[in-house]
Amino acid sequence: MAFKSLVASSVIVLGLTSHLTAQEMPKPSEEHGILKKDVGEWTIEGKMLMPEGTQEFKAEEKVVAIGQFWTVSHYSSDILGGLKGSLTVGFDPKTKQYVGTWVDSLQPTPTRMKGTYDSKSKTMTYATTGIGLDGEPMPGKIIVQYKSDDRHFFTMMHQDPTGQTDKMVKTMEMIYTRKK
Repeated sequence: MAFKSLVASSVIVLGLTSHLTAQEMPKPSEEHGILKKDVGEWTIEGKMLMPEGTQEFKAEEKVVAIGQFWTVSHYSSDILGGLKGSLTVGFDPKTKQYVGTWVDSLQPTPTRMKGTYDSKSKTMTYATTGIGLDGEPMPGKIIVQYKSDDRHFFTMMHQDPTGQTDKMVKTMEMIYTRKK
């Protein structure tokens, strides 16, 4: 019985493989190329802006390309007991948006991101949805402004904790500098 299952699985895989090679594989777009700006190793100087005051921190991030369509980062900082996280980002040609997922060592749920890139201002803007400390969805916004190939500024905002749903409050600023 196991042998028949193995043979059936092999036939399915072989059929799928020949089907894939018969079709034209997707090609990366200009939008996918923009993601390559982040590939590399970065040092980060940041500020967490909290109601009780500003906390400065240092971090590092390594971003690698996964083929032509995606990047994955590994982030490590000295804030909040050593926050670690990973970000996966790609461009969805169907929705014409950059899409991403952030996970980190301090929360059990992912933060989802959808964004656009403005080539004139060299700015990536993401709308984010994560879970707040109260367990409810918390909208946010991330803005990444590319100053050069070796430096960019990151700003994070979240919905105003006082309940004003139309107002965002800046919660974090980071300056990324490419390692030489």
